[in-house]
Amino acid sequence: MAYDIFSVLHNFFYFLSTNEGVLFRAATELIIFLIVTYMIVSEYLREKNSEHKYLSIAFASLALHRFITVFVFSHAVFGEIPLPKIESFMPVVLHFLEIFAFVLLSNAFVYPYRKDSKKLLSVIEIETLSLFIISVLIEVLWLNSLKMNSEAVFSAFYGFAVFSIIKVIILIRPLFIILKHKMEFRYEHNIISAFAVYAMVPLLQSLNFFFYNNQNPKLEVFLNPFPFISVMLFTKVIYLKLVDKAILKDKLRLSEEKYRAAKELGEMKDGFVSVVSHELRTPLTSMKLYAKLLESGKFGKTTDKQKKAVSIINQETDRLSALIEDILHLSKLESKKETINAGAFDFHEFAVNHHIYELARENGITVKVSIPKKFIMYVDGEKFKQVFINLIGNAIKFTEKGGTITVNAMSEKNHWSISIRDTGKGIAKENIPKLFDKFFQVESYMTRDKGGIGLGLAIAKHIVDLHNGDIKVESELGKGSSFTVIIPKSLETEFDS
Repeated sequence: MAYDIFSVLHNFFYFLSTNEGVLFRAATELIIFLIVTYMIVSEYLREKNSEHKYLSIAFASLALHRFITVFVFSHAVFGEIPLPKIESFMPVVLHFLEIFAFVLLSNAFVYPYRKDSKKLLSVIEIETLSLFIISVLIEVLWLNSLKMNSEAVFSAFYGFAVFSIIKVIILIRPLFIILKHKMEFRYEHNIISAFAVYAMVPLLQSLNFFFYNNQNPKLEVFLNPFPFISVMLFTKVIYLKLVDKAILKDKLRLSEEKYRAAKELGEMKDGFVSVVSHELRTPLTSMKLYAKLLESGKFGKTTDKQKKAVSIINQETDRLSALIEDILHLSKLESKKETINAGAFDFHEFAVNHHIYELARENGITVKVSIPKKFIMYVDGEKFKQVFINLIGNAIKFTEKGGTITVNAMSEKNHWSISIRDTGKGIAKENIPKLFDKFFQVESYMTRDKGGIGLGLAIAKHIVDLHNGDIKVESELGKGSSFTVIIPKSLETEFDS
């Protein structure tokens, strides 16, 4: 059975060496090259990509090469036109077309390594011009050889060996470029295989010419399947590359649609937040006004219980107003509508005796402040105040009575750093990455006894990001937390300029 298969393959390869076999192979490859050319040209017309342009010309040249071969051999097989009549010009034309296609193929497939498209074009022009000059010289010498010996065969002419060597050089060159750069891209191994297999044909033809004077029929039969295999490998690479582009286009289209939907949703959210906040402010203003009137006795004398109730109403309306302001502020920060107005800001003057420390002392918390005098930072002062207040407020909220909050400030070579350390409950490690997410609360809403909806840290982080800074968090359960704000001094340079 194995012998029968081997015998069939041997007979088939031998058939490919005949005029009929050459016609069959050329016709098959012509169909393949026409299909590939159509695919690449269609893609080029959509994208106008240099790589596709060179590939389309290359495969069109190979298709023309196979068309001429089919035309000539079909007449030789069916029309009884002897091949010697066209031997004077056809070999050089066919070799020129094939090598020209190889020049374009090799440059197109190493296009990812060439960043300058103009340089790539000049390389192709120089190589094509050199090939044309060599082809003209070989044609002149071949015509002269035919004059001296009309029975001469081009495959035994030294011009054939020159063409074969040029093919080997051009086909092997991309392999060295790919391996030299060590840059991986899709289908790299398929491209290497296609060039290596195609290079086997002219390489073995050169060996046959120099060592056997083109008189080794076994070697010629052995070479027959290699061109077809390499054609199939190139076709596979082209097909996969085009399919990849189609998939990427679909993904890009979906991403654009998602982006548009997200943008529209964001605009709707901003509009909703703005409208709702406005609508909430109006009744809140009226509630605060009437609560003040009640508290002042404008509607008559109030009892102690009523005064306490009115006081609670005032506190809750103030808290609700603060929450609305936080939501509006965060909405602006997220929509990139907020900008920073950097200037000289004396952090010492602001932070040393801030009234928020009174809240800490009322809760039995000691505050230690260590900030150098004239600690000038170049930041957006109004926004940075909010960062500090939010971080201090967070420390007070989670520090028990008898605890300590420490505020430090340092000026390093390239940045300012403000650290706020507390001896509070601490934060679990798995929760630290979520701290700056909006509406995130360290404690469960079922168990927490502190107010707020989790916007303070989110706002602080957005403001610090606007300054190209960072907030670092260190914490351990039961031992407290440390928040360090780092602001680069690059803003100082921008301010001075």
